[in-house]
Amino acid sequence: MKTTAEVRKERRFVWVNKRGSYVNIIKPYKHENDEGDGKYSIQIIVPKDDPQMVEFKKLCTRVLKQDFPTLGNEELKQLAIPWHDGDQERPGDSVYENMYYLNAKSSNKPKILNRQKTGIASHEDIEAFGFSGCYFHIAVDVATYSRAGNKGVNGYLRSIMLYESGESLGGAADPMDDFEAVEAKGGSDDDIEVDENLF
Repeated sequence: MKTTAEVRKERRFVWVNKRGSYVNIIKPYKHENDEGDGKYSIQIIVPKDDPQMVEFKKLCTRVLKQDFPTLGNEELKQLAIPWHDGDQERPGDSVYENMYYLNAKSSNKPKILNRQKTGIASHEDIEAFGFSGCYFHIAVDVATYSRAGNKGVNGYLRSIMLYESGESLGGAADPMDDFEAVEAKGGSDDDIEVDENLF
């Protein structure tokens, strides 16, 4: 009989060179409706014609059949799956055109390797190659769940290896815009209008 560790290793999947969005790998993100302390997470964006997508679907199917052996194919089709169709769910967004996306999460902080695979990534590495829009290698543990009447399969975030920088998807603003109405040191503040009703 296989150990839990052996089974988990067989169900592990590594996404290679995939773009990440909504990257929360340094500290957990907590949605206002979430319970607990939040989750570490990354959204994985995968081209629809990517061969890895086919392999991931095969693994999810195998895990579902192993964990829910009494369910037939039609019943299995009704269970929740982890991939979303970008064209249907994010229409008009060029980032998701002809793409699937998956949200990998974990309560535990993932190990983050540097690009050379020689050790844990430094803070500088993560700042340069670990933001939304970058490309990563991402290891997930595929597992089923059954709670509150809901059943399905998901890929849970395990570890990450930084790979390549990319165009930011974070929508970060230029800090110069924040101080557009403020003159540099030594200038006058006569042109700054103050709404007295705010104070």
